[in-house]
Amino acid sequence: MQETTVFIDRREDKRQQLQGDGVALLRTSGVHGTTVGEIIDISNGGVSFRYIAVEPPSDGPAELSLVSADHSFYLGNLPIRTISDLEMAKLPFGSVSTRRRGVKFGELRQNQRFALQHFIRNYTIAEES
Repeated sequence: MQETTVFIDRREDKRQQLQGDGVALLRTSGVHGTTVGEIIDISNGGVSFRYIAVEPPSDGPAELSLVSADHSFYLGNLPIRTISDLEMAKLPFGSVSTRRRGVKFGELRQNQRFALQHFIRNYTIAEES
């Protein structure tokens, strides 16, 4: 008998896809202090992005910045907590892998909340009714 794993989505906010590309800049205290990733989806509560990892992921304090592909939007210093960090594929370069990280935003200042809502409103695909 084969066991089935059931995934329960506990997100408070629905994640939305970007219209184009967006970049997540993850700053940690690790050896490679800044990690650049491609945003997969985003909500008022968090964001997920894929990135190339050259070392094991850091669990320490981190901040995230969001940048639109055309560089017309930048939102920095967002406090986050990593919820998941999964290996997507192992690359043929030793210990290098593609990973997907899901993070939850921490306590945002009012101006950060407004800027995040602006980003979601203007850079994501509108949901169909």
